[in-house]
Amino acid sequence: MKLSTNNGTLGNGTSWVACPLFTNNGSVTSSSLNTDTAAHTIAGTGSFSYLTILPGSVVSFASNLKFNGTSIVINTGGTIANSTTLKTTGNTSLTIYSGVNFNGTLNVISGITAVVNTGYTPIFKGTVVIDSGSTLQNNGQPVRFEANVTNNGTIGNGSFDVACFRFTNNSNVTSSNFNFTSGVHILQGTGSINAFNVLLGSITKLGSDHKINNSALNINSGGIFDLSTYKLSLNNGGSIINNGSFITANGTVEYSGNILQQISTTNITYGGLRINNAAGTSLPGTVTVTDTLTVAAGWLNLNGHALSLYPDGYLIEAGGNTVRGNGFIIAAKELDAPNGVNVAGLGAVITSSSNLGITEVKRSHQNFTNLNGDTGIYRNFDINPKFNSGLNATLGFKYDESELNQRVEGALKLYRSTNSEVTGL
Repeated sequence: MKLSTNNGTLGNGTSWVACPLFTNNGSVTSSSLNTDTAAHTIAGTGSFSYLTILPGSVVSFASNLKFNGTSIVINTGGTIANSTTLKTTGNTSLTIYSGVNFNGTLNVISGITAVVNTGYTPIFKGTVVIDSGSTLQNNGQPVRFEANVTNNGTIGNGSFDVACFRFTNNSNVTSSNFNFTSGVHILQGTGSINAFNVLLGSITKLGSDHKINNSALNINSGGIFDLSTYKLSLNNGGSIINNGSFITANGTVEYSGNILQQISTTNITYGGLRINNAAGTSLPGTVTVTDTLTVAAGWLNLNGHALSLYPDGYLIEAGGNTVRGNGFIIAAKELDAPNGVNVAGLGAVITSSSNLGITEVKRSHQNFTNLNGDTGIYRNFDINPKFNSGLNATLGFKYDESELNQRVEGALKLYRSTNSEVTGL
C-alpha cells in the first residue's frame, strides 16, 4: 500500500512511502513502513512504530517524529537530508548501516535514543542536540560526531568519537569510552564527563571550566590537551594520565569532592593547582606549580615528596586548610633589601636592608624537638640566601593554628640552628 496521508491507524502489514510528502497525524503501528528510492518529506503530529529508509531514498523530516519504543533503520545507500532534523521522542532504536549518509540534525527530545550497529562506525555529519532529560547511547561500534554537538541531557553507554570542532556539554557524559580524535576541538559547557581520551593528533582545548567525575583524563602519545585560561575540576577520584602534552600554564586543575584523592604528578607541571576536597589530597611524587597553589578546603599531604613553586609560584591557604605531612614545599626569590617579603606565601616574612640575592625558602612540617626536649609546632623553615653575611635580617614566622601541636600559643618561642644544634632566640 502506498500512502500520502494517515489520520487514523496504519496497522499490520507492509506499507510504502512513495510520494514526495507523507503526513502522519495518526498512528503507524505497522512493523514494516518503508521509503522507496526517491526523495520524501515526512511530516505530521502522529506516532510511528517502525520506519525503514531503503537504499536510494533521501528523507527529510518536517516535524517531530514520535517513536514509541520502536525502531528507525537507515540502510546502506539511504540518506537523511542535510536540510532536515530527525527529532526523536520516547525510547527509539536508531540503526545506521555502513556507508549511510546521515547529513541532517539529530535532536533527541525525550526518552532514550539508542544507536545500533555491528562492525562499522555510524557517522553523524549534521549537528547533534540532546535535550534535558533525554539520553543518547550506543550499542555497538563507536559513534562518530563530525558536526558540533550540544548535550543538555545524557550521553550514556557505549563508545563515542568526537571529530567535530565544538563539543558543548551542559549535563552528563557517562560513556565508558569517549574520545577526542585527530583534529582541533573545543570542549565547553557547564557539565561533567566521567572520563575521556585525547588521541594521537588531537588538539583539544577547554572553552570554559569543565569537570571530570570519578575517572581519568587520558592524554595519549601525540595528543595535546590545553586548559587555555580555564579550570578543570577532578571530582571524587578523578585523575590525569599524561603521555602526550598537557598545557596548563594559564589554567587551573582543581581536585574536589569528598573522598581522599591523589594528585597526578607523572609528566605534569601545573600552572594553577587548587585543592578543594574536605577529605584531603596526597602527593605520590614530586611536582612543580608555576602559578598559584590554593588550598581552599581540606589539605595537601606532601607524603614525603617535594613540591616546588617555580619560577613564580605562590601558596594561598585558607584557615585550617594547609599543606602538611613529611616532605617539603620550596620556592626561591630574588631579595634585594626586602621589606616584609613573604616568599611565595610560605610564611617566612623577611626584612633586611641588604641584598640577599636569590633566596631559597624551604618549608617542612616535622615536629622537631630541641636539646631541652621541648617539642615544636608542625612548621619550620630552611632559608638559604645567596649572600649570607652581615644581613641584619629579621624574620616574621607565620603559621596556621592547626599546626600548634597542642602548644600554648602565647608561650611559643622561635628557635634557630646555624651549626646543626638548636639555639633559642
